[in-house]
Amino acid sequence: MQLSEITHYDIKECAPLYVDAFSEEPWCEKWSERKAFERLRNIVDTPGFIGLKAKDNDVLVGMLVGNKEAFVPKDTYYLRDICVKSSCKRRGIGRSLIMLLHNILQKEGVGSVYLLSHRCSGREFYIRLGYNPSPLLEVLNNTLD
Repeated sequence: MQLSEITHYDIKECAPLYVDAFSEEPWCEKWSERKAFERLRNIVDTPGFIGLKAKDNDVLVGMLVGNKEAFVPKDTYYLRDICVKSSCKRRGIGRSLIMLLHNILQKEGVGSVYLLSHRCSGREFYIRLGYNPSPLLEVLNNTLD
């Protein structure tokens, strides 16, 4: 497996993976490739962007995207999305991506990583990697009609 950074040129290749990953349980989201491309382009264009991709025999099997943010006492990183191809899950791809991300961020002096996770999935994955639920923060949502 090869791990490398995502550039603007990779977005088109990443969009179908995004659609595949988030169409499954527990998300069951109905992304089109066009809308996934738009979301990824928006994230890539955000200041402080760092994204990573995993390829197996030149086939994209996983990715993560997010951005560094100014914070005190050290900058933080918002892990926006991570996804692994449905047929490649439970092979350590997500873990490898996050471990490489941590190494990159530590070298850049970033002090923390935060993310939002679906309550039914992912939580245990992140806890195994040292993430903890925040005692101070919660997610609030307002659906606009």
